[in-house]
Amino acid sequence: MNTFHLPETVKLKKEIGFMDISHPLRKAPLRIFIMLAVAVITLVTTGYSQSGTAFRISNNPKVTNLTSNGTPTQHTFGRNTSGDVIHYYWSPIPSWAAENLTTGYSNIGTAYRVATDLAVITGPTADSNALVLHAFGRNSAGDLIHYYWISSLGWAAENLTTGYSNIGTAFRIVNTPVVINLFSNNTPTQHVFGRNSIGDVIHYYWSPSAGWAAENLTAGYSNIGIAYRVVSDLAVINGPTSDSNAPVQHVFARNSAGDLIHYYWISSQGWAAENLTN
Repeated sequence: MNTFHLPETVKLKKEIGFMDISHPLRKAPLRIFIMLAVAVITLVTTGYSQSGTAFRISNNPKVTNLTSNGTPTQHTFGRNTSGDVIHYYWSPIPSWAAENLTTGYSNIGTAYRVATDLAVITGPTADSNALVLHAFGRNSAGDLIHYYWISSLGWAAENLTTGYSNIGTAFRIVNTPVVINLFSNNTPTQHVFGRNSIGDVIHYYWSPSAGWAAENLTAGYSNIGIAYRVVSDLAVINGPTSDSNAPVQHVFARNSAGDLIHYYWISSQGWAAENLTN
């Protein structure tokens, strides 16, 4: 009787359970695929020679774009578990890199650690064909910390609350600050808002001639007062209308009852507030 012999390839498939997906060797291609995928993900997150795990962050990142001498760049900011400000930055060449702004610069240091998310913005002024880059955060004491980059000078930081004789601890905040720029009669100005521990709205503001100053919008104006205290973070915007060559500036927040509180600045009239809900 003639004996029928299976081809060697068929016998091999039969012996290793080629049709049995539960067989260990059948699972091998899937294992290899998973290992390769993990390797690719790892390469993306830690595969930049100028970043790495020393630049991990513990909060929500904030991002902005900036054109420097005609080169498009992108900047992402966060803080690490110690409160150091971490800066990831990209340009077409050499792509992504990262730095610790707090401990990586001899002119900054641990006195400028922060405890909140950051508010970032570019402008309103420029230097060497690049807008000035700003990052604001609150430290554990409630002081407003300001990091800034000037093209010809590099990075620096300052404590706006205790570093200016005209401001002081009366203007400490307890939440994450928000920032916005405004041009008033062609003068560039910058405005940072937060709330203090009793819900008063605190306003830091800058102009080229006067520098930084601060005010309590809630308690500092007789037409506002404690009825307009807030308990939430703030939302800020300029416009859509203007007065005396300056956009109207608006600040919104929620009070403890859930009412929407609206602070607004009109150039010819100054600050006022209203309860939009009640």
